Amino acid sequence: MKYYNNKVDFHSHFLPASYYEYLKNYEDECPDNFNTPEWSEEKHIKTMDSLGVAYSLISISSPNLSGADDTTEKDYARRINNEGASFVAKYPNRLGLIAELPLPNVANSLEEAKYALNVLKAKGVGLATHYRGKYLGCADFEPLMELINDRKSMVIVHPMKPYGLYGGANEELPIPAFEFFVDTTRTFVNMVLKDTFNRYPEIKWVFPHAGAFIPLLSDRLNSFAMIMKLKNPDFHADIFNAMKHVYFDLAGFPLPKQLQILKQNVPSSNIVYGSDGPYTPKTAAIGLAGALENTDQLTDEDKEKIFTLNAIDIVPGLSEILGVSAKTNEESTEKRRFKRSHLWMRRLISACYIKIANRKNN
Repeated sequence: MKYYNNKVDFHSHFLPASYYEYLKNYEDECPDNFNTPEWSEEKHIKTMDSLGVAYSLISISSPNLSGADDTTEKDYARRINNEGASFVAKYPNRLGLIAELPLPNVANSLEEAKYALNVLKAKGVGLATHYRGKYLGCADFEPLMELINDRKSMVIVHPMKPYGLYGGANEELPIPAFEFFVDTTRTFVNMVLKDTFNRYPEIKWVFPHAGAFIPLLSDRLNSFAMIMKLKNPDFHADIFNAMKHVYFDLAGFPLPKQLQILKQNVPSSNIVYGSDGPYTPKTAAIGLAGALENTDQLTDEDKEKIFTLNAIDIVPGLSEILGVSAKTNEESTEKRRFKRSHLWMRRLISACYIKIANRKNN
């Protein structure tokens, strides 16, 4: 079994004190019908070592801050970003901040984005799939998209519970299990219909969970787009072209089926790694990482790109931080010796995960 110890994690979360406070004051006891995990920067770094993650981009998960009023939301966004920046300052070569924005208030979000990118040196911004029912193709968000595009910044998208979700079905199921995929797909289609990807080509978009239902429905969606164009020649919506503008992380459970479908739509140069920690428990994350490291669905070259090399093209300054060029994924003997102590656990857990996954599909 081969292990990759220079992974870059595009889908990892931090939960600072101010975010726990927000959840307590403005959300249900169990947001999204899913327990909120405990988090600390020390635990985060230890988990990174166990996964072979050299660098982690930390962002806020669901729910976002739009359950509060605009003034309160602005205050919490600033506090969360400042706390995130303090963690990065403690581990500058291991962590990168993805800033939280107080949308749907665009003026407040422009102010916070400038502060986060200019002062806190955030690596990008995090956007939820919607804010009080306004999805990411909404015309109200155009000034923010212009700013992010001008800065050639990264946007990491995270799903939310769909707006106005009917409460009479599947109430026992945690929202992330199914509804997150629905909302990720909904906001992506909304952005395609509004031509967001073409109009803002300098934004580096990262979509979660291997694209949710986007790859699976791409043929169907594109067929309907062609029908709509026959009725209106000015209509433009190209799902396949839009997918080329996007990076897709592999957080969640992309093996054994979902990765196959994603690869039919995009090359490995459009795929990055994600752990979804700490919402995905450490043991499961280790098993998933090991399964990706050893799957025969990816070549060794694919894995080098997905785990490390694609990230260097996306994240400014990452090549220097990792000591890795965009053409090769070499790391120092000292770093390898340090991480070798974690391999026994990764080897055992990932082997069990692969065995269970194979059994389910035989």
